[in-house]
Amino acid sequence: MKDALQQPQDRRPRVVFAILLLILVARFWTMTLPGYPPDLNAYKSWSFAAGLRGVHTLYDGDPLYDYPPLYGYLLAPVGKVYAWLYPPSEFRRTIGLEDDEGAERTEQQREETRKRAMKTLNVLVKMPPLIFDALLAGLLCVMVARYRMWGAARSWRGWAPALLCFGLPAILVVSSYWGQPDAVETFFCLLALFLILRRQPELGWIAAALGLLMKPLAAPIFPLLALATLMKCGWRRLLSGGLTGLVAGLIGFLPFLLNGRTQTLIDRLIGDIDAMPYTSVNGHNLWWLTGAWRSATDPMFGPISAKQIGLALFLAAYAFVLIWVWKREQQVRETSAADKGADHRDLGPDAHWILAGGVIFLSFFTLSTHMHENHLLPAIPFFLLLAGRAKAWLWAFLAVSVAVFINCVTHDLIIGDLILSNVGGESVVFAPDIEWYLNLPPNMLTDWTLHRTAHLSWLEAALAYGNAALVVLTWGTVIWAMVRRR
Repeated sequence: MKDALQQPQDRRPRVVFAILLLILVARFWTMTLPGYPPDLNAYKSWSFAAGLRGVHTLYDGDPLYDYPPLYGYLLAPVGKVYAWLYPPSEFRRTIGLEDDEGAERTEQQREETRKRAMKTLNVLVKMPPLIFDALLAGLLCVMVARYRMWGAARSWRGWAPALLCFGLPAILVVSSYWGQPDAVETFFCLLALFLILRRQPELGWIAAALGLLMKPLAAPIFPLLALATLMKCGWRRLLSGGLTGLVAGLIGFLPFLLNGRTQTLIDRLIGDIDAMPYTSVNGHNLWWLTGAWRSATDPMFGPISAKQIGLALFLAAYAFVLIWVWKREQQVRETSAADKGADHRDLGPDAHWILAGGVIFLSFFTLSTHMHENHLLPAIPFFLLLAGRAKAWLWAFLAVSVAVFINCVTHDLIIGDLILSNVGGESVVFAPDIEWYLNLPPNMLTDWTLHRTAHLSWLEAALAYGNAALVVLTWGTVIWAMVRRR
């Protein structure tokens, strides 16, 4: 008894609680900020339309909704809660847009009410990313702690990768500050691969379908999921899993199909594939180095366009990844007990599938046209799962995370307006998105008006080109490492 009392206490729970508390404080503070106003204002309008008119009306054109339907389902409760907190007629009277039956309010009171309402709406609209960031962190915790993706000493029972993911600056900027919902499809893509590796392909393909119902950016992982299902579970489970995922996808479209909006739905989804047909839409990748914001569909070499070149490069990289992971799976089966006596609670031997998923998303961002600032984020949790296994993958995780952070901060309208645009003088790099935002009329949903030119400063340009070089170098290094580990 005396010896037990003299043993040092495990302080890890206290440290975990303190770190988690700091992360939550940082998250809720950044959630009150206007983030990236053009996108956040669109999300606010969609939440009102989905919550007050019904999700089935989202593709009617007012406002212009350009996501698959799952995001509308997630935003509908936001619109309903906000309308309950601030009924439209009462809010309009409060800020002076309608008469209030003789009630007197000063201009300061009206402005305070408006700002409080806008901060509330900022937080509500960013709740789906917060929830799915937490789910993603929980999934990483389970995969590392229970299924042994890291060493036990480094993982802190799975809390180390979970806290890293939940508090990572890149994810804080994308989810908590900008309010971008990339965490949703990222969670479902990782969950789909995890379930398939656990020999539950039907559930895995439902998760994959939900990822695609959130954003088309989930599509690149589908061939990898198909190969994993085939090699782990066989043809029959691949067929049953695919059919299950198809049914889940059709259920997601039911409200639109049953309300006579099938053609409108098809037109919107197909029309938005090429909505911004540029070489790079602020994405720091190969195409940023060759020239961003150029037409991706105009001939570049003879009749061949940048879009076709990017697609060919990505398909070549994808083919290499599939061949590599197939050969690696064969080697694992030859040198281990394989499926007959394998412990399916040990994902260590399946780490090559996790690596393949991360490399696919990294290749998609690096080589494809049309990429935005936040489109590299899905690669982060895949490399994070490998970061505790070898230093090489730790460096890859850090490089990808830093690249996402710099990419978003460099093109943030508010940070650029306040800080970055004032350092180094005006460069020759023109940013069409800033010019577009400068020409927008005043909007009651945001408190921010830009006071800068549409050209990047020399600091912004240096950060952008340096970061694009980092992304291309990271991609090349990872591919070379896979070749050497053949």
